[in-house]
Amino acid sequence: MTEITLQARLVLGSAALLAWLGLLYLLARKKVSLDHAVLWSVVLFAALLSAVFPGLALLPGRMTGAYDPMSGLYFLAFLFVGGILVYYSTQISALRRQTTRVAQEIALLRHEIERIREAGESERKAPA
Repeated sequence: MTEITLQARLVLGSAALLAWLGLLYLLARKKVSLDHAVLWSVVLFAALLSAVFPGLALLPGRMTGAYDPMSGLYFLAFLFVGGILVYYSTQISALRRQTTRVAQEIALLRHEIERIREAGESERKAPA
């Protein structure tokens, strides 16, 4: 059976607390949005709970009957990273559509400005 050593628990807990402080710093400087900060806070809270109660980190592996209890934790990490990738893919796609729409609107506005400019020039050249 895999056990998490006291040293590993201390490192995990310390890293989670330092990362959370860094997250608060980034949030205060408006470098990260609130919805992302909430997500990462939940992840860091789970890491901190795993440091305090090491049995929680091994629970997914035990529940799935994995040979090594840490395999369940790796699987959860894999699912989390996959979810983050899907989320950012949807965000990138939405931004791409928005960028295309804005570029089209700019092109239409430039065309309209050019049309107005040409109409103004033709009125000035016309004899009265």
